[in-house]
Amino acid sequence: MTQVNKRPKFSLNQHITVAKDVRNFDRLWSSIFFEVQDKFGKSHRATRSLRRIHDALIQVRGALDTEYHRVATDDDYAKLGHVYYRGCLSDTEEPPRG
Repeated sequence: MTQVNKRPKFSLNQHITVAKDVRNFDRLWSSIFFEVQDKFGKSHRATRSLRRIHDALIQVRGALDTEYHRVATDDDYAKLGHVYYRGCLSDTEEPPRG
């Protein structure tokens, strides 16, 4: 028997909102990472920890992107693109209503 997942998934608008936060986090992480790496070096514990945080972010972003593609129509995707990655929906643009 197939198990039914009763937990609700993100709506398209929830994906757009969370994707904006993920992209902002990625930009913030980059700023912190390169500042720490420049001052402490690549092998410092803080730099290595920041690298592991980024590895986790990549996994989360990939999983959420997969879920986004399950709810986005072809028209949504044509308009929005890959919302979890840079170079997509403008951070100043409001999510579509509906």
